Amino acid sequence: MRPRLPTGALLGLLTIGTFAVGADSFVLAGMLSPIASDLSVSVAAAGQLTTAFAVTYAVAAPALAVLLGNGDRRFVLAAGGALFALGAALQASSTSMPFMLVAQVLAGAGAALYVSNATATAGALVPEARRGRALAMVYGGFTVATLAGGPLGLVAAQAVGWRGVLGVVAAFGVAAALGTLALPAVHLPKATMARRVGVLGRRAVLVTLLVTMLAQAAVMGAQVYLPTILTPAAGPLLPVLLAATGGGIVVGTWASGRLVDRTGPDPIRYAAFAGLTLVLGAAIPVVLGHVGWLFVVMPVFGLFAGMVLVPQQHRLVAAAPDSPAVALGWGSSAIYLGAAVGSVAGGAVLAGAGPVWLGPLAAGLVVLALLATRLEPRTPRDPAFVGRTPPFPDNRPRTARSSR
Repeated sequence: MRPRLPTGALLGLLTIGTFAVGADSFVLAGMLSPIASDLSVSVAAAGQLTTAFAVTYAVAAPALAVLLGNGDRRFVLAAGGALFALGAALQASSTSMPFMLVAQVLAGAGAALYVSNATATAGALVPEARRGRALAMVYGGFTVATLAGGPLGLVAAQAVGWRGVLGVVAAFGVAAALGTLALPAVHLPKATMARRVGVLGRRAVLVTLLVTMLAQAAVMGAQVYLPTILTPAAGPLLPVLLAATGGGIVVGTWASGRLVDRTGPDPIRYAAFAGLTLVLGAAIPVVLGHVGWLFVVMPVFGLFAGMVLVPQQHRLVAAAPDSPAVALGWGSSAIYLGAAVGSVAGGAVLAGAGPVWLGPLAAGLVVLALLATRLEPRTPRDPAFVGRTPPFPDNRPRTARSSR
């Protein structure tokens, strides 16, 4: 009989996978110049690789979830990890832009299959009281990768080249695919496309997705172009500055999971929105040319950026307690749509108005996200309002552990 790993180790395996699939798209942001040079395209054209990944993810996530809804999550996750690894490996060997785009589409489809199932599986492996920490841990890999992928790509590409970086990403994908075989059997209630669309039609779900998309657009609108706007001031210290920013992201993600379990999601996300508005709209434009102050401000930006996604995932589960996996799948799509919107908007502002306006643009998107929260239905019966997420319903996911 196969020995059962501790729950923490199982969640760690899922975290490796979410880190890998989150890194692929956004790590390219830090390597656009060498990729564009090698593939003989402009930097703007190379930037469309992120858009291709994001759009594929957003479209594929609900469709693949319906097609593979009956499968054991172990094998669905393994398939997603393997498809993602194949796409990343093909990217590393690409010699033309069309080939690279096809590889991105494959990787995006694999990522879509993996991430939503990983978060839903994490919710099935732990009791309700620990769900926030489990989501923070598993989604933490995705959050760190999506937010810090660009800076990490820049630093790593200097050492091993952009092809080497994508080769490492592919290796993480293989590890994720193999690691899922250690999970217990997990079966989630099947959701038809009609049910998925029905979940999307709920006001609480739809507004939460809108808030998530706007918040992610704000963060990525600044994050994707950090290497460009920080280089003049930071110079050779840029890798250290980006590492400090990434450290803030890790701390923010870790802390948000524990705090959400105590207070509910609303106080945490409101604190994150307020902090991001001040840092992006006021602090970063003022200190952009002063490297000393950047080492103070950028880790704070990372801290607040890392506090956004876990509360939003909690609200999604609360908004659709009968279909948590479906809601989390739509949440992943909203994150990637937000990333696409933010990168396009940030690129336009960078080209038209200059780097000093990237922060105010992102701050404006945060304000829109905050205003959108006012559209959420709030009643005393709303589990997210009172600070708790509901247990899975009677047809909750069945694991090998719970079936005994």
